[in-house]
Amino acid sequence: MSPRPAAPRIVTRNRQYSFSLNLNDGYSPVSIVYAPSSTSTVSDAIGPGRTMDKFLTFIGEQLTYFISRISARYLGLGPNALVGRMLSSIDWSQRKCRYEFCPNYSPEGGHKPNIGLSRLPPSIAEVAELLSLPFCHSCHELHALSLSKSAIFVAGCQKLVNKLRRSNSSANILIAYHVFILASFHAHTREMFVGLNAMEAFNTLIQELRLSSDCTMISPSRLVLLALSEDAIIPVIKRFNSLEAAFADSYHWHLPEREQTLLLPHSMDCVSTLIRSLLKPQLQIIAAARISRSVVLQELTLASILPGLRASLNADIIDYLWRLLASTINPVVYSTIYSLMVGLYDFATKVCLCQWDITRQCHIASCAWTWHTLWIPLFHLRLNFPSAILSIPFKDVQEICDNFFRFPILALLTSFQAREGIRALRRLMRDFQESTLPGSPRAVGRVDPIFSLMTEATSLLFEIAGILQEERLITLEHGGYDIPRYVPLSRVKELCKQIMLIIMHEHTSDSIVMSPPLLRAVAPYYDSTIKRELQTLAMPYRTSSNWSHSRRAAAIMHQLSDKGPEQILHCIGIAYGRPEFGRPGVFADHYKGPWAADRTYDPGHSLMFLITQDSYLNLRWVSIADMQEAEYEPIIVPSEGSEQSLRVVRSRNRLLDKGQLRVMTADDMQQSRDGELHVLCGQDPVFWMARTKLVHALNGQQLSNDLATCEIFWNSSKLPCPCELTWQKHCHGGV
Repeated sequence: MSPRPAAPRIVTRNRQYSFSLNLNDGYSPVSIVYAPSSTSTVSDAIGPGRTMDKFLTFIGEQLTYFISRISARYLGLGPNALVGRMLSSIDWSQRKCRYEFCPNYSPEGGHKPNIGLSRLPPSIAEVAELLSLPFCHSCHELHALSLSKSAIFVAGCQKLVNKLRRSNSSANILIAYHVFILASFHAHTREMFVGLNAMEAFNTLIQELRLSSDCTMISPSRLVLLALSEDAIIPVIKRFNSLEAAFADSYHWHLPEREQTLLLPHSMDCVSTLIRSLLKPQLQIIAAARISRSVVLQELTLASILPGLRASLNADIIDYLWRLLASTINPVVYSTIYSLMVGLYDFATKVCLCQWDITRQCHIASCAWTWHTLWIPLFHLRLNFPSAILSIPFKDVQEICDNFFRFPILALLTSFQAREGIRALRRLMRDFQESTLPGSPRAVGRVDPIFSLMTEATSLLFEIAGILQEERLITLEHGGYDIPRYVPLSRVKELCKQIMLIIMHEHTSDSIVMSPPLLRAVAPYYDSTIKRELQTLAMPYRTSSNWSHSRRAAAIMHQLSDKGPEQILHCIGIAYGRPEFGRPGVFADHYKGPWAADRTYDPGHSLMFLITQDSYLNLRWVSIADMQEAEYEPIIVPSEGSEQSLRVVRSRNRLLDKGQLRVMTADDMQQSRDGELHVLCGQDPVFWMARTKLVHALNGQQLSNDLATCEIFWNSSKLPCPCELTWQKHCHGGV
């Protein structure tokens, strides 16, 4: 029997394979040399195989997508359909809320809000959008409690956990994202998944995936574990939840400010941890989801999150979040971060009038903080990385940019508080002309809301509007923001001429002079003097043969017809009474707004609050020299012990001593050597409101008080007036 052939010997030389095979048949060994071609081992090589592979892959993906859609929509199968049934098991519009920011807000006589999923089955983004809505604390608690008591929701949570082992990779990814979103909604839903052993299920899944080549599920599974684990950021969230509940109780029981400040170091520490977690990929989604629920304007957030936000949030973090928003392809990451950005810009804009820093007990330039922290990072990204920032959907960017001019007064405050920063941006934009910007509106052929906002905010027209607003301030502190100063007519004429020159200049673009936000800033509804002067200057251009001039004049005339919103009588924070420790006087109890002045009045002495419909329209601080030309009459203090009528006065750009205003007679005012002395004046309707009567503040006529105090002490920001508690204590004998 012949011996077995020797094993072939393979030798490789310079990409040649040499096979030597000895068959032991008495002949020489057989040598085979094989030189592969340069492309025969390359993947995705050109040829019929690759063409058919791409075609079959495309057909397979479309078929899989079609079957998934049919099974989810018509058969009710799949994680999306299951979660849709779970969330639709409760009525999200059941509760009527009094806060305008809350989706459950329902005005008197208004329609019931329509909250919930717009379609079934929902996508992950739609689920994240619903559960990220800025519900107020009470509505959020009610919805979470309703879900935890819903048999359909509880059974659905169990099904999601059970399906982890039986589903394919794509279904498991959906399950992981849904579990994360649901668990992040509230502590009740989180504890529900913990009780269903979801952590063990995902831990087991991760261990199994490590033994395979499928790594797509590891990241979503870890995200779920972080949302459920007590070792990550969850303890901080629990602590912050408890602090918010404590702040809510302090407002409910009207605890004084000094007791609330005891909680501030703890809340600021929690907010700082959450803000820093935004920079950590493994924690940022959980932190963003939690912060989004608190950046809403209500009583408790002014103490629970605002101080910590101003101390911890900076431009670098906002820059990082914008870059993340522009680069992510994860729907959960995008939905969560976008909801956070919408909330941050909305909240920061609304609290700009909150100039009092409760931690340092002083006034701050909050509009300047908002400009440098939120707007400058967005504008710099637009200049330096236009293609990236413009990849964000247009409507999403537009919604955020609309915040800048949403409240014209706040935009005007930004114009002079951040004047140097705006001028620096204007110089920077000169190096990035719109026509040469990559991705500019001209290049991409569509409107660019960011660049449009930058152009408006840095325009000379907006700067002049800011100068006018600065002239209207009696002081730079918050106490000067409620009531404007009467600007002398000579100064008004000077500034209005500059405005008209800018508007009619040929180098000023139509996008600037025809911009409604800018025209509202230049000619606000409450400044009749400026409106009248601009109308006089615009009339000759209205009939001009120059088509451009006539169009621009028509736009100005249209804006001058704006009469502003209709308002009811409400408190403006000026009180006349006798403090428990002091002499009778007139006090500005909003000087620490929105915080109460922490002043109580003697129940045995009459207490009156000055009320009017619109403090910007009906009241003015008028200098002694301008009393003759101003169309406002002095406010009379209803003092019973004085033979002469008393006036309320203050000096310009001087801080008030704990909000106390001065009271002087007409003779004393004329003899005063203070050239900056201003008198509080008004136009109808202005009243002093006592418990049982109304005293006309201009002529002293008395009427019966039939007003609803709940409306009087509900200010334009939809937050309770800080004077409400003072009024209640006085009416109930100091209790």
